Parts: sequence; C-alpha cells; structure tokens
Amino acid sequence: MTDSAVGQEKPGHVVLFAAPVKPGEIIVHGLFWKCADRRCAAVLSNSRPVVVCMAMARALGPITAFDTDGAPLKTEDLARCNMPRGERQIASAP
Repeated sequence: MTDSAVGQEKPGHVVLFAAPVKPGEIIVHGLFWKCADRRCAAVLSNSRPVVVCMAMARALGPITAFDTDGAPLKTEDLARCNMPRGERQIASAP
C-alpha cells in the first residue's frame, strides 16, 4: 500500500477501502481498528487474513487492498472478501 499508516504503531492488518470511512475507532471481528480517510489499521490477529477482510468489508464496505504484516492479500482472496455472503458460500463450495 502506498498510503501513509494510520496511527503511530506498526499495524498487523491494514485495509484500504473504495470510499472514505468515518474517521475514528471501531471494533470489528474482535479487533480494535483506527480509521482515517479510506484506511483502517489494527494489530495482528490469529484469524486468517481473508476472514478479517470479509468482516471489514461487511462492516464498512468494499475493500481495494488488504495487507497483513506488509503482505498483500492475494487477488482472488480480495475478490472473495468483497463478495456478498451468499455468493461466497457458493464460490467456496466443492
């Protein structure tokens, strides 16, 4: 991600949204997020990055980038993250 970090600490998860989000702090998926403009950041969690991404997309809207400890989410996982819940279930079925 090229945008500057939110907050002073080094975040574990960084999300960049398609549209600006309300600035401030929010709890999503049990994580404390700090948000400004189109970006939110939180400390690293034990959850899989795609699961955290899906929770953030449900809570705040479409995501254009998601990094965990500086590693970007794979393109197919990012697309899955932004799918409506019903489509995700169909897409992940064997």
